[in-house]
Amino acid sequence: MKIRLLLIGFLVLLITLGCGGCLDRIFGPVEEDKNDEKDSEKPEEKVQVQETSGAEDEYLEIDFYVVDDTTEMLLPVTITYPRQEGIAQATVTELVQGSEISQKIGEFNLSLPLPEGTEVLGISISDKTAVVDFNEKLLSFEDKNQEKLAVTSIVYTLTQYSSIDKVQIRVNGNTINELTNGTKVSLPISRGNLGVNVSVEDEVDLKNSEMVTVYYPILRNETNLYIPVTKVVNSSTNQLKTAVSLYLGGTDFSKPFEKDVEIIKTQTKENVAVVSLSQEFISYPREIEEGVVESLILTVTEIERIDKVQLLVEGHPKVLPAGTDLNNIMDRPAFAKIN
Repeated sequence: MKIRLLLIGFLVLLITLGCGGCLDRIFGPVEEDKNDEKDSEKPEEKVQVQETSGAEDEYLEIDFYVVDDTTEMLLPVTITYPRQEGIAQATVTELVQGSEISQKIGEFNLSLPLPEGTEVLGISISDKTAVVDFNEKLLSFEDKNQEKLAVTSIVYTLTQYSSIDKVQIRVNGNTINELTNGTKVSLPISRGNLGVNVSVEDEVDLKNSEMVTVYYPILRNETNLYIPVTKVVNSSTNQLKTAVSLYLGGTDFSKPFEKDVEIIKTQTKENVAVVSLSQEFISYPREIEEGVVESLILTVTEIERIDKVQLLVEGHPKVLPAGTDLNNIMDRPAFAKIN
């Protein structure tokens, strides 16, 4: 509810300030839609996803962006899914309530964003834009928050594939300006101009702002889940330090640190980020250590050109209380696997 109110205020500010560029950058693309109606006749191109090891090429690891019913926010989970032709259409179909993965995620108080009865009538991929055609059930959301979650889920789930950068949503073969509650869908949408679980920080100059995505950990059924929040903040010359600071500050639903943690140093060496934190970093409960470390690594590796992280405490690599060895440079971790 807090995030929804922030968004409403944010939109009013955008209109008042005449910051159309910010609005386009965060909630919709600025380019013209060059895909005409005949795009739906093009066949779906092959998409590439991560294969599971030792699975005889029969299964894939696919990220689904689903709804956390506690926070009413989206989060990604990874599910082992059968390899098949038309994997992009199959993936979107799984986002419909009552689908095969519903029961698996329900045990974690998670649900699917598309209303029961939603059908994917077809999907085509051309020039890295996926055109997805739905039936009229896509117009049956009760409020704009549900619509926004659904659109974001569709875009983020599909753009995990290397062949898709943008998603154009249609209903019964027609391009429409907006869904029932006002969510704009007239143009192709990308992650970069959408964001996920968008939140606007206090005292932001919208004409000089940037988006930073931060992952916050929650523990559910002894499984670490990570909720991404795209924060609109004042532009900075040190995005790495900004991201780490936002992470350490926590949020209403995730405050893992019992003491205030100071940032001693942040530095980037080629594709590796070096982050040194004060001793208070180890003030988290022992049982959530993995979630704390992995959510920080996810946050840092969201930054362009950063693939790995060297995490230090007081300038030194340490072995943390639950056994995490900081002597190792860490790659971006996987999302929670639910099977």
